[in-house]
Amino acid sequence: MPLFGKPNIEKMKRKQDLKGLCKALGHKDNEVQSQAVNALVEIGGAAVEPLIAALAKNKLCYPAQTVLSKIGEAAVEPLIATLNNKKANSNVRAPVAWSLGEIRDKRAVEHLIAALNDTNAHVNVRHRAAESLGKIGDARAVEPLIGLLQNSDQLASMDTLTAGQITIDRMITKGKAWGHIDGKTLNNMVTSGQQMDRDIRISTKISTIIALGRIGDTKAVEALTPFLRDNDLRVRVHALEALASISQHTLQA
Repeated sequence: MPLFGKPNIEKMKRKQDLKGLCKALGHKDNEVQSQAVNALVEIGGAAVEPLIAALAKNKLCYPAQTVLSKIGEAAVEPLIATLNNKKANSNVRAPVAWSLGEIRDKRAVEHLIAALNDTNAHVNVRHRAAESLGKIGDARAVEPLIGLLQNSDQLASMDTLTAGQITIDRMITKGKAWGHIDGKTLNNMVTSGQQMDRDIRISTKISTIIALGRIGDTKAVEALTPFLRDNDLRVRVHALEALASISQHTLQA
């Protein structure tokens, strides 16, 4: 990419400069971003591995996962391999799961179910797996989704909790070094961590409810019904919509 001015996307495409094209996904100019997306989609399969690597960079994650979903079938096997790699960062595995849902290839179903059931996985990975299973709409996902939903109040992001504890420990250490601990700041950090954990649990619960509604299997009715009385209004609304969707599926069958 040039040091000044807009990068020449067409030239990078001709040269198969995949690294440069991936970097251009994060360019401040929307036209450059759009050109880079189109170029990488045209290149197709050869661009998949660099795009998966780009998922680890915050600025590139969203456009990279979008391109992967547009590449489609050629991206499925590498995406599955990354999803199955438990050593991969959750910031990579979660968008990988999302991309598989956008592609809607049934080869991904068993692997998404495995990610959904993995209690050691970051909750964001399980959240995206639930979403994607709903998009694919395969009945094999119904029982695992019900299982996740029934245990959703116990869901907690171990990464979030661990990160929160590390932050608190560091603050205590710094407090000792400074000769005092800022109690107000410490309390705010703890409260923020607790709120984050609640938000993650609720969003995963909602994603699972939506997925069951999309699949439309009547086996989910009994599991969904108690959530009509959930404490959170959003959960109640989505549970009602999911039950209505299942009813519609039944009428159309």
